[in-house]
Formats: sequence, C-alpha cells, structure tokens
Amino acid sequence: MRMGGHLGGEFATLILSSVLMLPNATHANFLDKLNKGLGKVGQVLGAVSGTASTTQAASKSSDSVFADATDEQVEQIVKVAMTRSGVPEVDKSLDEAKENIAQMMLLASCSDNWNLNFGAIQSPDEQMMGWKGVLSRMPHHPKDRCATAQSMGGFKKPAQNILEFKVIYSSMISGEASTCQVRLRDQYGTGNWLVAGHACGWN
Repeated sequence: MRMGGHLGGEFATLILSSVLMLPNATHANFLDKLNKGLGKVGQVLGAVSGTASTTQAASKSSDSVFADATDEQVEQIVKVAMTRSGVPEVDKSLDEAKENIAQMMLLASCSDNWNLNFGAIQSPDEQMMGWKGVLSRMPHHPKDRCATAQSMGGFKKPAQNILEFKVIYSSMISGEASTCQVRLRDQYGTGNWLVAGHACGWN
C-alpha cells in the first residue's frame, strides 16, 4: 500500500527543493523505502484500532539515509503509539495524534540524518530539526538498520494545542539507547498534531 502526502506554500517549496537535490536513484530508493514502511505502519495501526488508517506518508524529506524497518519494529512502533496516560484530556490528544506519532517514530528511528525532517507531519513553524536523528546518538549501531522504539511516556500539555512526551529508542544490536523529547503542536486547532520538536540525547 503506497501512501501520499501534501504540503503547501513556502514550506512545500523548501522541502521539495531539498528532495530534488538528491540523486534520482537515491531519491527514488528513499521514497520507496519510506512509503513501504509507512504503508506497513498504516496497515498495522488500522488493524489495531479496528479502523481504516488514514496514515499519510511524510514523503517530502531532506533525508538521504533511511534504513529498512523489520515487521517486528513496525508492530512495536504501533504498540508504543497506542500508549495512553490515563488522563482524559491528554488521551484525547493522543488518539488524534497516534498516526502522526507512529510516522514520527518510524522516520526518527530509521534516519541517520542529523538534520532530520518530518515532511508532511512537521509543523511549518519548525523549518529544521537539527541534531534530532536517533541513530546519530547511537554511533555503534549499524546505519542500515533501524533503531527500535521501546516506550513513550511523561505526557504533558503545557498549552491546549501542545503535547509533550518522551520516547525511548534502543539498538537491539549494540545495546545503545536514546531518550528523545517530543513536542507536538495542534497547528490550527483541528486535531492534526504536527511535530514541533524531537530532540534526542545520549543515554
């Protein structure tokens, strides 16, 4: 299943120009891998929630390195994305954001680009996510393999349209781990939660 996304205005121009700078073969290979991975996320997420997933591919990205996620890693991403806090207001936002959270974790855990870009699910207020790639915090992990999303928690809503939490990623190969501080923004109050921050540290 191949998913498609849409970006508009100056943000679309910025991301599209970054993608077009990649060699054609690299660009095609990256998008194929990305859409394949997001397709699997959408399928599993739809099965878990019992609904038809509307997951959109963040297909406009400046990344040129994107590893292949295993089926087990995709299933783990979806499991983690379904984590809830027990606080009704927070959980309502998590329900709205679950597909974008799954996409974010897939992109972050499989990209070694230090200037990670989340494409269609990135807030237009945040034009660059420098130093945010999970694998950049795991120097001993092989770069052609994705890290594994382990858990998310520490949920906070400092504003009605802001959702903050932590995601822990790990390498099943090197044993390294990274904790990332995530911020999502309900950009226009429509329930479409976009990535406004994804800062990973050394564990």
